[in-house]
Amino acid sequence: MVFARDRLLGIQDTVFASSYADPFTPAECFAAGGPPATAPPGSTAPPPARQLYLDDYISGEVDFLCGSGTAVFDHDTIDILGHPGGTVSAPDTGLEQPYGYLITNSRIINSPGNLTAASYYLGRPWQHTGVTSPVGQITIRDTYLPAAINPEQWQNWTSPPFPWQDARFYEYQNTGPGSAVNADVPQLTTAQAAQYTVASYLGGWWPK
Repeated sequence: MVFARDRLLGIQDTVFASSYADPFTPAECFAAGGPPATAPPGSTAPPPARQLYLDDYISGEVDFLCGSGTAVFDHDTIDILGHPGGTVSAPDTGLEQPYGYLITNSRIINSPGNLTAASYYLGRPWQHTGVTSPVGQITIRDTYLPAAINPEQWQNWTSPPFPWQDARFYEYQNTGPGSAVNADVPQLTTAQAAQYTVASYLGGWWPK
């Protein structure tokens, strides 16, 4: 799926970039406990999915990029509308999937200017029951981060408890006042970053 030069507007869960192929209703997706497992009997992996969000504007307040799909956000403007203590993303990538979300060559902003410095976070690892062993994966690289981003960058999932340090959360060469990170926040080396590119996430697919 490709979304190019679109405006995706919301508050919470604006973009549900999922790997699920089943036609769940929103009530089923976001009910307590999440949707039912979608893999066929005997299978341990959800259906594959690749999504590209290119040159889009995406707004929200809480977990507004969420789900288990493999999704690339390239040259996007990601606008935090408010909610101190909130997070941009909540990936619930299955452990069997090497790639979850990639935000690259983009800008994360707070256009209303209503957040104080260090009051917001980049993401937290959603523990979604519809995914096999969710261990969220996201890479944010070559992207502008506003002053609203906390130097800790990431948050734990609270119910059930899951520390962000056990997820696969990476950064590389971000810029802006929010890019100064705590020493404990993982940064990719140049060699590692070569494995977390648009081509890696999309597996050689690029829409014509």
